[in-house]
Amino acid sequence: MNRETISRILKNFSPFFYVRLIMLFVFIAVILFMKGKINSISQDVNRTLNSIAAQTANLNNSARLKQQYDALHPFVPKIKNLIPDSDRLPIFVADIEAVSEKVGVKSSVRFGLEPVPSSAVTNTKEIQIFLNSVGSGKAFVAFLKELATMPYFVRLNDVEIDAAVGLDSTSTLKANGTLFLK
Repeated sequence: MNRETISRILKNFSPFFYVRLIMLFVFIAVILFMKGKINSISQDVNRTLNSIAAQTANLNNSARLKQQYDALHPFVPKIKNLIPDSDRLPIFVADIEAVSEKVGVKSSVRFGLEPVPSSAVTNTKEIQIFLNSVGSGKAFVAFLKELATMPYFVRLNDVEIDAAVGLDSTSTLKANGTLFLK
């Protein structure tokens, strides 16, 4: 091939080359634009899937809570009967003294100030109690077991036992807690 032929080929080739080059740049720009759109849509899909997963978890939790509620709901009247009225506080003290005497512990119960609302949902009140007892370690074990079976809702927050040497020697028990009331 001579020079003229090469020149003629380049002249004929040039317009097509520039058109192809421009088309290549346009094609690359379209691909980059589409990639951005695809990434954006992909993020939206991921957010939607995460939202669906969270809602599914909430539904599963709700179903589990409903099953627990259905299983426990028959016990609500019994539980409400276990919560004494405020006017039954002297009976609570008498019951504590009876249990103390039964297991060989000397106990005294004091109450805090007036009962205060415990929960708006359960419509209960609570009053602070202070329990002081003197007895042996074995008697305290029996006393605490008896307290656990009493028909009252009591939460003991701070229990302090000042134990002497051995389970049969005299020790003291101090407890602060809450008695729930109607």
